[in-house]
Amino acid sequence: MAIDSTFFDLATERMGRIESELHNSSLIGPFVRRLSFAWFDHFNARVVDKMTKSMRDDTIWFRGAADELRNSSNDAAGIESYPSLDDMFKHIEGMKHGMLRRHGDFLNLAAIAKRHGKISAAATNAAAAACDLFDAMESFRWALMDIEANHAHISEGYSATNAAELEAVFDRIASEG
Repeated sequence: MAIDSTFFDLATERMGRIESELHNSSLIGPFVRRLSFAWFDHFNARVVDKMTKSMRDDTIWFRGAADELRNSSNDAAGIESYPSLDDMFKHIEGMKHGMLRRHGDFLNLAAIAKRHGKISAAATNAAAAACDLFDAMESFRWALMDIEANHAHISEGYSATNAAELEAVFDRIASEG
């Protein structure tokens, strides 16, 4: 399968949705901490379970996208036409930082609510889902970097196919530095 711009558009769209969810969930955190867990345990657990499902769905998508990139043919026709992979890398880094914050929030919620089984269990599951999504986004980022590296312009004299050529490249770099 060749990679086309639609693939990158879908990835950008999904990342935008995740960033929006991260922003919205950061607003929910302080509110949830103030609620009486005895009264809102079931409601809170449902909200957290919904967030967990969304993170699991995104994890599946990013793992599939990473696999698709790794298994794609080497022509990758759309990669040159995509405006900037740098923007996508920035989005991914921002989302990963958001997932780390979300993971911490869920662990804090689980600790605060440990006497209330439903919300504590839901928060623990959500923390695990945040870790899984972080890993899937990292896998996607590495797959993108592999594609980018495979299609990068190689300057004359800076490529090697054997040990002797590699030594010559290192010597050239050392002499320029």
